[in-house]
Amino acid sequence: MDMTNLHFHGLTVSPNAPQDDVLTMLAMPGQVLHYSVEIPRDHQPGLFWYHTHPHGESERQVLDGMSGALVIEGMERYAPEMRRLRERVLVLRGRSIEDDTKSAELRAQVETPSEPCGSTAKQTSEIFTVNGVVRPQIEIAPKEMQFWRIVTPRRTAI
Repeated sequence: MDMTNLHFHGLTVSPNAPQDDVLTMLAMPGQVLHYSVEIPRDHQPGLFWYHTHPHGESERQVLDGMSGALVIEGMERYAPEMRRLRERVLVLRGRSIEDDTKSAELRAQVETPSEPCGSTAKQTSEIFTVNGVVRPQIEIAPKEMQFWRIVTPRRTAI
């Protein structure tokens, strides 16, 4: 199979090509799709996401990182105090590392201490990342408030 396309979650856009057409816009390896997504000027602000959508393929592709966040600006119209806040977009993603060539290195980064009474820790088969980073450090000053937009692409097929 190995086909792919894109689907846009939460956006008020046309389901016709070249926008959010998940039925007829499909690319095989080596092919290219061109999207032109027209977001209405009065679209509500917020955090949305896109992901691949071919049935039978989307779960694997999303786990492989083929998804992301879309931000429609304008939240300060509803909450003016947000204008002063530092904004961060955080994409939380689970990733299987069983067949990853760097699985030993990744396991070492996420290992936790063994259980009490001498039992050994369960071997990690999946890791979680924030914007692709294992165990990221996110800087924030004392008493600073930040506006975090968090998207967690689902693990199950969509």
